[in-house]
Amino acid sequence: MIEPGLIDTGFGDVVADGLRDRSSNGPYAKLVEAIVRGTRETYEGGKNSPPSVIADVVSHAVAARRPRTRYAAGKFAKLLIGMRTWLGDRMFDRIIMSQAG
Repeated sequence: MIEPGLIDTGFGDVVADGLRDRSSNGPYAKLVEAIVRGTRETYEGGKNSPPSVIADVVSHAVAARRPRTRYAAGKFAKLLIGMRTWLGDRMFDRIIMSQAG
């Protein structure tokens, strides 16, 4: 399993645009706008890992004689996995949601 961190792809735009299209006029409009803003800030401006980081990990996993079950790669991947492991789901979710405004 490849567990990517923040990778410079179109993912942020897809998430933000889809969320805004589907939910910006409902009862959660303020939360939606905060998440859209946070997502765009997180993925903007080439400050994340390039897609080649994941391509290299996939190549390494495929070529390994005994591949690991999980590979974490890219900006913040190991940090986020570690946080979730040590803090548990509730606290991890609370921290992630706090970043939405």
